[in-house]
Amino acid sequence: WFLAAEPSVECYDYTTDNHHRRLLPLCVAALIVYVIGIPALFATLLFRRARLLRHRQGLHRIFHEREVLERKVSVRWDSRFQTVRQTHETAKAEVLRLLDVDELRIKLDRAVDLYGFLFCHYREREYWWELLVLARKLSLVVIVNVPRMVEAQTMLAIIVMFAYVAVTQGMAPYMKRSLTLMDLVGASMAAAIAMFGLVVFGGFDDFLPSERASIILIVLIISLVLFLVVCVIHDFIPKAHLHL
Repeated sequence: WFLAAEPSVECYDYTTDNHHRRLLPLCVAALIVYVIGIPALFATLLFRRARLLRHRQGLHRIFHEREVLERKVSVRWDSRFQTVRQTHETAKAEVLRLLDVDELRIKLDRAVDLYGFLFCHYREREYWWELLVLARKLSLVVIVNVPRMVEAQTMLAIIVMFAYVAVTQGMAPYMKRSLTLMDLVGASMAAAIAMFGLVVFGGFDDFLPSERASIILIVLIISLVLFLVVCVIHDFIPKAHLHL
């Protein structure tokens, strides 16, 4: 085995003190940290609070309802007479007060502040979806770094992308439909571009000149980028108006 970027460097040669051998411990440490450590850290953070994250919307409703009821009770605390509805609300507020939700609220707020980027965009039941996204990226990296078989690499990447599209379409994990659409279109376009390149540049189609095929690929890539930019702007504008 020789290094593709520098054929004079023999890989996995431990008999001589070459540059490749000196960098090998650093590469192994980086693989352990990035390939194993980061996904393991994310999985630990998510699954440690799994029960809390699966019911975060219900907990937010409980927090909000308790605050509303407490305000209502505090407004009429000096009234001697209450209607049946007011008595029911007072009793409900007392029950919610007795529930130990303050600790849950602290844990949930802390989770949102520390690693909310891992689950806030996803629905409650799919709080773990970011791990699937990491698995998809890792599989593509492994496919790219297998021995040089371009056609087989491209086919495996297309299979991975279409499998991800199918699972995403079936589960719709995002809180917003625009995010689901953006993910579906992005993954589908990436798979379509890879398939088009495989057919045209892999020797399966001799009728389309390479210059035209390159132009078509560039147009597809630009269209994908423009679509993603529009989706990002569409998702950002409501948040900007909310902060203003």
